[in-house]
Amino acid sequence: MGAGCSTSNSGRVNHTFNNDDNTQLIDSNRQNRLCLTPILEEPTPTNNATNNATNTTNKTENRLCLTPIIEEQTPTINTTSNTTTEIEPVDTNDTITSFASIATVATIVTVPDIDQQSITTNDTIDGQIVENTEVTLDNNKINIESIASNKNTVENILKWKASTPIFRYHWWPMKETPTYSVYNNLYADDGGLDKYDTLMGVKSKEYQKRNYFKPTDSCELDADWAGFCDKATILSCLYEYPKHPVKVINKSNNSEIEFTVFNIEALMIIACENSIKRDRFIFLGERNNSNHLTKNNKSEPLPSDLLDMLKVLTYCNTAFAMDIDSGPAVWNYSYDSISVHKHTKCNIPHEKPVSGHTVYLHFMIQSTAYPEKNQDLWGYINTKHPTCFYDFPTVKTEGWITKEHPDFVWKHYAKAGPWKGKCDINPEVDANIIYKIYQKSMTDSAILEL
Repeated sequence: MGAGCSTSNSGRVNHTFNNDDNTQLIDSNRQNRLCLTPILEEPTPTNNATNNATNTTNKTENRLCLTPIIEEQTPTINTTSNTTTEIEPVDTNDTITSFASIATVATIVTVPDIDQQSITTNDTIDGQIVENTEVTLDNNKINIESIASNKNTVENILKWKASTPIFRYHWWPMKETPTYSVYNNLYADDGGLDKYDTLMGVKSKEYQKRNYFKPTDSCELDADWAGFCDKATILSCLYEYPKHPVKVINKSNNSEIEFTVFNIEALMIIACENSIKRDRFIFLGERNNSNHLTKNNKSEPLPSDLLDMLKVLTYCNTAFAMDIDSGPAVWNYSYDSISVHKHTKCNIPHEKPVSGHTVYLHFMIQSTAYPEKNQDLWGYINTKHPTCFYDFPTVKTEGWITKEHPDFVWKHYAKAGPWKGKCDINPEVDANIIYKIYQKSMTDSAILEL
């Protein structure tokens, strides 16, 4: 039969060859690419003895076929015969047939020679776990590996917020401050203790300087951090900051002194130990400047230990204290919010264990009173499970990725009712008088009579 050429509406050119009503259409504009083609069972063609063309039967199963579409050459037509047409054969040796159900489209990069290679998928793709998926290429096995290995999954494992607010108190260093001493040293002239002495006729300022004083040129190891940060932290967790100045009149000696809110804060630091319950106290961890066996291990507490400690503290509705320095210095601050997440990845550069299973803990421990001291910490936990009956039990190793981490956590509980007795820090001061001054500061009245 004769051969003809027609042009479609889309502008593509189709070559049509008629051979006993068997029509072959070849699209000359197709590019070399891979397509998913369902292969259906084809009917067996019949041979027509009146022409020289031979049709070959290629019976296949109904299945999904990954077929590379190869740009075809313009067919060569033998003009010497009306019944014979020669077309350059199309190479279909790259047909890939998959007997697995494929629900996710993924880019597959192939190399020229993939014979004898193996591709196996054991990963999670779009939430579906694919295991040992085999793809065949002309009876050769290809294996695909970890398509989504870089995906990070996040799990919230601890979230807590205190039900009561916290407040900012000063830590009052022991080291003498040449300037603004009244705002830094409890023994300063015209400070809270100095005014208290004038009001009550005692020598509390002298006692304080004799027992809690460090000169400006002190070479002691704790000279730059020794102070009353623990007392300030207790007050921050338990007591609202003083609101108003208070004028105190002592009728017994006709003295009258006005205490500023800063003076009242200083006196509260002195009376702090008298403001808490003596029979309730939580302390978790170990000070690195103690004589404990772990004092030189700056990794303590490890991430899993810190997580356990924080879980204990979340049973309470009030804020807690934490020493944020893992070295010999002690810097306590109050915290009122905890959030811990478990990750499968960490973007901070670190040396990851080469074997076993590794997860990451991200700690976000925050303080509304001291936001500049918020803690953003990363640690890892690696576990190695036994591979046979004779192996040792599961081995766990862990450590910190961030440079610094807390040393210990603790908390106190407020005493119900008035503070009483001589102050533990300074026995020259009566805790009950400090309590009365503080209570008056929280009201609209500015005068207290003793």
